[in-house]
Amino acid sequence: MSNKARLGFYALGSMAAIIWLAQTVVQTMQDGTLWSVANIIFMLCLLVAALYFLVSAILLWRRGSKGVDEDAKAADRHTGNGKSDGSGKAVGAGKTGGAGKTGGKSHQTKSKR
Repeated sequence: MSNKARLGFYALGSMAAIIWLAQTVVQTMQDGTLWSVANIIFMLCLLVAALYFLVSAILLWRRGSKGVDEDAKAADRHTGNGKSDGSGKAVGAGKTGGAGKTGGKSHQTKSKR
């Protein structure tokens, strides 16, 4: 998912949670159950969700033009998929990926005590 799509998702989620929270407050005020325990817990959950989505959207928006390309480059650096680490040696070179020549068996010597 691109950062632009993720930003739209977070912004839409934040608006939906805020609208749902406002509608809940108005409805519970009309029927007199605003301060019931269940409604307070529900409204707190909506508030937490709205704040999470809002903060996430703002952080993505402030990132600006960094976009997906830099995220992909950062992921490549962490996974080491054939990229160079600057020393001229490929990252991950020399690793056997598991079994190697031993067929998965360990060549540890047991010490006698």
